[in-house]
Amino acid sequence: MVLEIPEAIEEINGNLNTAPAILLLDLTQGILIRLDFCHNYFVGDFVDDYIQAISKLEYPHRKTNYHRKGLE
Repeated sequence: MVLEIPEAIEEINGNLNTAPAILLLDLTQGILIRLDFCHNYFVGDFVDDYIQAISKLEYPHRKTNYHRKGLE
């Protein structure tokens, strides 16, 4: 969970810079244009049920695509 923005940026920078397919980025040089909040819920053995249900939701002004390739 993100508690402090500078710490989160440092952690994200570290993760991004270890991914070989991503160009070197420094998020401190960017401009924040969107912030998404999330909450982790423990669902136990029902993860697939939740993902199936969420995958069928529609959102205004958003095109969604459901896929699980490589996540099994």
